[in-house]
Amino acid sequence: MEKQKRFITDAGHELKTPLSVIGTNMDILSMDLGKNEWVDGTIQQVKKLRKLVGNLISLARMDEDSTVIVLSPFDVSSAAMESAEPFCAVASQAEGQMITDIQEGLTARGDEASVRQLFTILCDNAVKYLSLI
Repeated sequence: MEKQKRFITDAGHELKTPLSVIGTNMDILSMDLGKNEWVDGTIQQVKKLRKLVGNLISLARMDEDSTVIVLSPFDVSSAAMESAEPFCAVASQAEGQMITDIQEGLTARGDEASVRQLFTILCDNAVKYLSLI
């Protein structure tokens, strides 16, 4: 168990460097190209990956510290829409369509990062299995 925790922590730290490089490259491309949906989408995915790596490291260390998950009110509608947005372009590239019909103004009290991660996983699976429909 200890070796697994150490591996996760080490891997998480190793992933931070390439993510920083990709993020910086995308920022530079954004300056050169101007508004570009692909660059913007990549920047958003890098941000999500950074959070995911942070969560992975936190989970590995959870037994070590007294980590507290903070439950706070957040806008579920925005979280769902922002999570689905990058996948709409991916679906259209796969000659499909992702339809988002999200009611505005939905709120909840919980761990927003975990809910966003769940929405991302659901959207990713929807696009991944699009060809099966």
